[in-house]
Amino acid sequence: MSHAHISSLSIWRDRFIYMSPYFLGEQSCRPSTVILIGTDGDFEVESSGHKHSGRAFLIGSNVARTLSANNTCLYSLNVDPINPYARKLREILDGRDILDLQSRLNETAQQHAYDSMSGKRTCHELRHSSEVILQAPFSGNYWGTTT
Repeated sequence: MSHAHISSLSIWRDRFIYMSPYFLGEQSCRPSTVILIGTDGDFEVESSGHKHSGRAFLIGSNVARTLSANNTCLYSLNVDPINPYARKLREILDGRDILDLQSRLNETAQQHAYDSMSGKRTCHELRHSSEVILQAPFSGNYWGTTT
């Protein structure tokens, strides 16, 4: 793994990105819709007593969840409700709290998440990568996997 072993936070008006080499969290609940990507492998999300394991998830706003990324780096793209993609992501969720996104993230989007973890990206490059990742779920005729 060639990632920098530090956590980082990048904030813009309509989104923020939190990246961590490994993550064990307490239960949290955010008003943002969140795209989570394990850059090196699977991680776990627990919500409402259900555990989900996978490489990428879309988490609805105000969904209480606990994350466990013991064996992977975690890329967390938090999309503010004012972001135009927030409504589109809610439409993909279609009332679900959590959606497995692995089938919707193409290799380019996954590579952008991985490269963002390097610690060598500029603010502009990180924002560009987040745009690529935000667009990926809409680039094909996918419906994801309900979890």
